[in-house]
Amino acid sequence: MALLGLGWWRDHAGIWADKAFLTNVFSSVTTASFGVPLALVILNRVAMVQAEAVEACAWRRLAMRVAGQCAASCVPRHAGRPRRTARSGQVFR
Repeated sequence: MALLGLGWWRDHAGIWADKAFLTNVFSSVTTASFGVPLALVILNRVAMVQAEAVEACAWRRLAMRVAGQCAASCVPRHAGRPRRTARSGQVFR
């Protein structure tokens, strides 16, 4: 803000009239003072959103893997052969 105020004051005082290069340098520094922090804030937010999306995708993959393992453990291992119980001798399919 100080650079902006200083530039505005010098513009009204007419100091920049015959100093074209210095005017451009001062304008560039003032612009960078606003633009760089703003860009960092925006890029930080974009990176956070992307990281959250990657994490959510990883959790979905983990949930699918666990659900698949759970479903696989519920299926009988010898589905094609009849099983007999030890007590009654009944055949189950």
